[in-house]
Formats: sequence, C-alpha cells, structure tokens
Amino acid sequence: MSFHLPGHRWDVGSSKRDVRCQGQRTWVVWQWSKKVGCAVEWSKDMTLVGYEYAQAGNFLGSLIYETGEPCKTNEDCECGKCICDGKEALCIPPQ
Repeated sequence: MSFHLPGHRWDVGSSKRDVRCQGQRTWVVWQWSKKVGCAVEWSKDMTLVGYEYAQAGNFLGSLIYETGEPCKTNEDCECGKCICDGKEALCIPPQ
C-alpha cells in the first residue's frame, strides 16, 4: 500500500470505516525525538488519527539519524551518559 496520496480514502478493514489521509506523511520519529503522542477520533464517516513528536524533525537537508560506526562499548558513545546497547549496536540516552 502506498501512503503518498493526499485525500485518498483508505479502507481500514473490519471497522468498516475509511481513513481520509490529508497532507504529507513524512514525519517519523527522528534521532532526537523523545516523546510521541497519538490521538484517534472516530465519527460515522471517518477516522482521524493525529501524532505529535518532540523534538521536531523533518527539516530540509537533515538526516533522520546521525551516521557513524556502531558502538561496541559505552566509551564509543558521544552523547553524554549514553549506554551502548551491544545487541543493537546503538547508543541509548539515559532516561
């Protein structure tokens, strides 16, 4: 299924409701996003789903994540008190 058709009515399955997609759906969780909120509102004609992200992302020319070598130890992480998740080879910021 493609998600780049603004205004297209999508069948949402057994609920027998359609979702009308408006605008662009290029916003995702970015490297610096620490909070994600979601809300759903149903009516007899449609379902509206909204998301809110903090910190913001999706800026022209910006990367979703910084690129670099996978971490192997905590010392490889350059983000303060981050901990290297050896299984995922990613630096995880403190909670």
